[in-house]
Amino acid sequence: MDLRRLRHFSELADTLSFRDAARRVHLTQPALTRSIASLEQELGVQLFDRDKRHVALTDAGARLLGPARELLAGADTLQRTARELTAAPGPELRVGLYGPGLAQLAPRIVEAFLTRHPDVHVRVEHEPWGSDVEALRRGVIDIALVRAPVTVLHRAEAPDALVASFIETAVEVADGRPSPVPRAEALA
Repeated sequence: MDLRRLRHFSELADTLSFRDAARRVHLTQPALTRSIASLEQELGVQLFDRDKRHVALTDAGARLLGPARELLAGADTLQRTARELTAAPGPELRVGLYGPGLAQLAPRIVEAFLTRHPDVHVRVEHEPWGSDVEALRRGVIDIALVRAPVTVLHRAEAPDALVASFIETAVEVADGRPSPVPRAEALA
């Protein structure tokens, strides 16, 4: 069964006008008429009563419209799922947590970030205290969430790092390298 014909059936049932339905499905009126006639022949029932001025669903057409639309919705879901499976993954943000209390804050921080950037995959790494700058330097993480203050030693070890306070509980973000995801100031 050709899904295009089912779409034509659904559109004609919505508009009850060959001219309007043809326009909506980007066909000429004669092509739409042939499509509907082919579907009726394939199903073995007349879907529409029609004359030169009026179009109406038959009882059979009304009974078949719901299942036809369910089939079309299922086909759309199948196509969308297939596209999702083959789509290139979005950017990834690797977040390192350093210091006490951050594990409890991380879910709220990640949730707030994902609300603004739903296409980004966030991976949270729990790292030992004091290894934040080294992890940034090695590229193991993209940003580090650390308890304030970020010491002068940390800033001296990573002079290019962006350091920004973004939560009043004194958590800071240190960004050690360019990233395809939004900068730290967009996290708040």
